[in-house]
Amino acid sequence: MHPAYRPEIDGLRALAVVSVLIFHLNATWLPGGFIGVDIFFVISGFLITSIINKELIKKEFSFSAFYARRAKRIFPVLLVILTLCSLFAYISLPPDDYKSFFKALRYVFLQFGNVHFAQEVDYFAQGLSPSPLLHTWSLGVEEQFYLLWPLLIVLSYKWVPSGLRPALFLFALVSSLVASQVLLSVDSKQAYYMVYSRGWELLMGGILAFGKLPEFTRKKTADIASLASLLIIIGCCLTYTERDFPGLKALLPVAAAALFIHSANQHKGIGHRLLCAKPILAIGLCSYSLYLWHWPLIAFTKTLTGKPLSTSAIIVITLACFSLAALSYKFIEQPFLKIKASKRSVIIASLCFIISGVVLTNLLKHLGHHSSRSSASYDLDESMAINTKKLCKEDFKVNCTPYEDGSYDVLLAGDSHGAHYAPLILDWAKAYNYRVKIITQGGCPTWLRINSNTDEADTEVCIKKKQAFTEILGKTKQHVFLAIKADQLSKKYGVTNSDELGDIINPRLKAHKVTVLLQVPLLNQNPIDCLFKHHSRFSALISPFYKDQKNCIDEIKNINVNTDNERLKRSADAAMWRTYAPAPLENNFINPDGKFLYKDTSHLNIYGNRFLLAHFMALIKPEVSR
Repeated sequence: MHPAYRPEIDGLRALAVVSVLIFHLNATWLPGGFIGVDIFFVISGFLITSIINKELIKKEFSFSAFYARRAKRIFPVLLVILTLCSLFAYISLPPDDYKSFFKALRYVFLQFGNVHFAQEVDYFAQGLSPSPLLHTWSLGVEEQFYLLWPLLIVLSYKWVPSGLRPALFLFALVSSLVASQVLLSVDSKQAYYMVYSRGWELLMGGILAFGKLPEFTRKKTADIASLASLLIIIGCCLTYTERDFPGLKALLPVAAAALFIHSANQHKGIGHRLLCAKPILAIGLCSYSLYLWHWPLIAFTKTLTGKPLSTSAIIVITLACFSLAALSYKFIEQPFLKIKASKRSVIIASLCFIISGVVLTNLLKHLGHHSSRSSASYDLDESMAINTKKLCKEDFKVNCTPYEDGSYDVLLAGDSHGAHYAPLILDWAKAYNYRVKIITQGGCPTWLRINSNTDEADTEVCIKKKQAFTEILGKTKQHVFLAIKADQLSKKYGVTNSDELGDIINPRLKAHKVTVLLQVPLLNQNPIDCLFKHHSRFSALISPFYKDQKNCIDEIKNINVNTDNERLKRSADAAMWRTYAPAPLENNFINPDGKFLYKDTSHLNIYGNRFLLAHFMALIKPEVSR
């Protein structure tokens, strides 16, 4: 059972999906286009709740029927796109991107993509290797919401007096909105991706469906409301930025979308009629397919080219998006919705879809370096991140073991740019029979004070690592090695001169002999990715059409980081610390045996550490201190 067809809602869908598409093609064209997802949430909440409410009134509601309808609507196109994306990822994505893709895919199959991306990805990050599955976070929010929302409605009909239901639902809406606003200053990624911080947007549409709000009985009022709501939405698309979003900032476009829908109940205003034009309705009808197709096309193109989208790429992608969306709507969405299958069969098929997807994902994710993906020949150690736990369990087990009193001779601390120096420090320590403790965390300079700034607040994991550093610092007898991605001192912590470092370092460091490991030179391209792309199966497929393909390894060069390192060195000098500059890496990213020294553009692999060892041993002597 479906509510009467509302063409203006399909028009609103079209506006929402086109705004998201434009934002993803080029964010400068429509900086607030991401609010299209918020509009989708309002529409979804309204339509789904309308169905549930009408069935409950007629005593026809069934949880199994509800979830079977959802499965028929959501899964067919999703399965096709996930399958095609997986095949393309298999032949085209470099090892790191491949691993990230299949890690995310498992969560997407489980309908928890938003939970994964809340832990891993900043939606607004401007990196050139975005996850092709990032857009599925919104599906995760919806599916998790609809696990609870029907049950809440059913229970409210059974146990809550009709007069109190609006207050109950309004309380849920306000609670979710407050959570969204509070999370912005605690964990902005959770605020963006999680159902408890986004549920209020679906509830906004859901509350409309109960028909308890005053109606717009005059046509003139409907005209004004429809135009005003459209102008607000368009204005938000043109002026909004990602800062402080969603939270209270999302309330304006969400309320505008709700106003647009509600104001059409009695009369179709001018704004409603504008969005009922046939071309707009056609886009609205296939908006789900368009949304699912657009982002993989954009993301794969960016990953393969390693560049922002060109004008020609934007044109081709746009045409492909609309063509594929139309085909999906006609040959996948519509036929599956019309299939006459029992509720049980649909639900069983859906569970099989989820389980088989997870199983296959777990099998495929281990094949990142398999020869069936690329004919490139390279050592796995070249592309592997430094695993400090593995080092301490194998080659340096004794050196990583504390003395009986729990103390160590050496402490290595920092972010991922500290961890990638671990083999170097452990080899150095082994020569002097030193015991070493490593306290590093990606994105977290563990030797700095806990950062509580609103925009860059430390995560819970980072805070625990910094606390562990403070604790072990008192048990370190000899040397402390510190590292950080050099530009983070200025970008994240605002350090612009040497005096400011003293304000943010852990104060207990002043009692120790400290060596700062400076930033390694950066590369303009990832050598592992270059090697893979040049020899990938995808490259072999397209080579007949692009005979002049260049191996990007020939174009790899160092990016100067002297300015950032000089700032770090001046700060270290002011604190009376010594520094180590990895000079042998200047204009070098391959050792004499032809092995890459970097695993990506900024992190060393095991060969890079070995390449530096003789130089480090010559310069850093235990007896040298300041």
